[in-house]
Amino acid sequence: AGGGAGATCIELFLAATIGANQTVTIGAGGTAGANTGGTGGTGGNTTFGALHTAGGGSGGTGIAGTTDHVVTGGAGGTASNGALNISGGGGLFGLGFASDAQNVVATIGGNGGASFWGGGPPGPTGSAASATAGNPGLAYGTGGSGARNRDQAAGAAGGAGAAGVVFVLEFVG
Repeated sequence: AGGGAGATCIELFLAATIGANQTVTIGAGGTAGANTGGTGGTGGNTTFGALHTAGGGSGGTGIAGTTDHVVTGGAGGTASNGALNISGGGGLFGLGFASDAQNVVATIGGNGGASFWGGGPPGPTGSAASATAGNPGLAYGTGGSGARNRDQAAGAAGGAGAAGVVFVLEFVG
């Protein structure tokens, strides 16, 4: 399944509120789920001192199996302390369809979650007996997509999420 996107905080500050400096932490994108059906990692928090925290999204669920399955996408991150706190979008579920209890015949990797900064990447689909890796998040804070795999022992890894961003406009007033 696709990973959830990171959150966004928006606020207008006076220069005096920000002070001489603030410590900025850019959250890393969540790690890709392993090619063995592993669940993706949670993205890191992006912070602007103690003024804002935009949480990273959760990784999408992975599965390795031969029967019908639906796996849940990762939850979007949450934000705190902003004048406007925007949650990240959740990742889309992934699917596997089996013609019988032994063979998966079609698979769909879930889309990555969308952030304030852009849409999440699409997940691969198909019925061919092959494996296709997930797509990485490209816009700031977007979740990576899930992978698809049918009848391939090696499997395919999901896509990694994109890192966060801090964007500051400072006004003197």
